[in-house]
Amino acid sequence: MTSSTQTLTQSGLLAVLLERQRYRAIQLARRRAHRKRVHAALEDIFTGARRALTAPKLVGRPRHT
Repeated sequence: MTSSTQTLTQSGLLAVLLERQRYRAIQLARRRAHRKRVHAALEDIFTGARRALTAPKLVGRPRHT
């Protein structure tokens, strides 16, 4: 009894594994980019709020008419 064992390339499994790896890499890059955009947006919101709350107040400024 002879058994012929196919290689990954011959069986087509290599192509499937490489395609899955490529898909996962693309998805990871998309998630990272989305996370970066969300983080930047939240940082802008909180920075603006902090600046508004900690801005120096103009006290006793005379009015010119």
